[in-house]
Amino acid sequence: MNILHIAYSLSESSAATRLAYSQYENKDNVYFLLGEKSSYKFVRERQYSNRVYFFFSFLSKVTYKIMKVLSGISSNEVFSFETFDIYNKYFIAKIVKKNKIDIIHFHWCGAGFFSLKSINELNDCRIVITFHDYHSSTGGCHIPMGCVDFSSCIKCPLVPKNRLLTPFFHYLIKQRKQIFYSLAQQKNIRFISPSKYTYTILSNSIHAQKHFLIGNVLSHNYYQIDNNTLINNFNANIEDKRNVLFVSIKKSARDNKGFIYMSKIIDKAIENNWPVHFHFVASDLPEKISLINYTNYGYLSDNALISLYTSSDLCVIPSRYETFSQVCLESILCCTPVIAFDLTGPKDIIGGEFPFFLVNDFDELKFIEKTYELLNYKRKYLLLICQKKDSIKLNYSSSRIFLLHNSVYKSFYLS
Repeated sequence: MNILHIAYSLSESSAATRLAYSQYENKDNVYFLLGEKSSYKFVRERQYSNRVYFFFSFLSKVTYKIMKVLSGISSNEVFSFETFDIYNKYFIAKIVKKNKIDIIHFHWCGAGFFSLKSINELNDCRIVITFHDYHSSTGGCHIPMGCVDFSSCIKCPLVPKNRLLTPFFHYLIKQRKQIFYSLAQQKNIRFISPSKYTYTILSNSIHAQKHFLIGNVLSHNYYQIDNNTLINNFNANIEDKRNVLFVSIKKSARDNKGFIYMSKIIDKAIENNWPVHFHFVASDLPEKISLINYTNYGYLSDNALISLYTSSDLCVIPSRYETFSQVCLESILCCTPVIAFDLTGPKDIIGGEFPFFLVNDFDELKFIEKTYELLNYKRKYLLLICQKKDSIKLNYSSSRIFLLHNSVYKSFYLS
């Protein structure tokens, strides 16, 4: 089967990259159409691109910079604008015809790179859309912040209150919703949601026969770790202080990633003198950072991140909203407890084996209390965590997720 994956950008650790690699291992022909060149060799060798296409992608970025200045918000975090429809349609049709593409799989296609309107006009192609990080049904909103209605977007506090820009944002919301509902009715499109929360929200507008619940693929690097290695590595690095890990908590995400909750945990740790060393990976730092013991990292490779997960006592995921939460999956597979809210992705991943790691959404005080309670959990129950996490590992293995996607592809292709 010939499969074309479309996203703005893909790294080695991206969920779409792992899916494509599992398909490649099972003898499918995989190709990529991206808004920028990938640094990962596997993707780069199979990537379609030309200078004109990258120029249009560059213009998309410029558009967002301008909108950010005018609106006062980081617009690519809130609403995906639609640009360059004509060229997108022409270029993708050319690739499909030349390479006899059977399935086009759309992933992260916001940021003006590929619009819903463009997808809506590809009537001759079999299309699969995975909702990794936002709901097209919301009008492109990336930051639901616990909102499960999406019917009162006009009152949304994230929309800039500006005489010139507010009507424009409302127009975009209305237009995208209309296009999404049109997409949901088309026979040539299937939809994949990576969590039950996303699936439930979209089930009101997508027929069940066209909508599938499939989680993200687990990286081989995490799948191959044996429990004895995890236990020995943790015991070899035990210190008096507890190591607490935050991954990709961004202040600019309108607190969708829980930056405020993270800051309040830091405040409580300072106030009560918690015996903790904090680790921040690809995260923004709280204001009182100088008052705590901490290490700050940029983006880490899989192996470096595995080492950090393994040596940590607790991984804190304060996000108000996670479509899936790869961090949650990776941490628990390194036998490191996770604290998260019981909404969205983490609930799917650890709710069965570790329900006591979850806090009712969005109980701030309980979340802080539970963080403190779990500081010693790994040191007491490490072997138990390792035994229980094996069933989670099987749920997200490369072979299982490949088979689930392949089933969608094949039934779609034969229909």
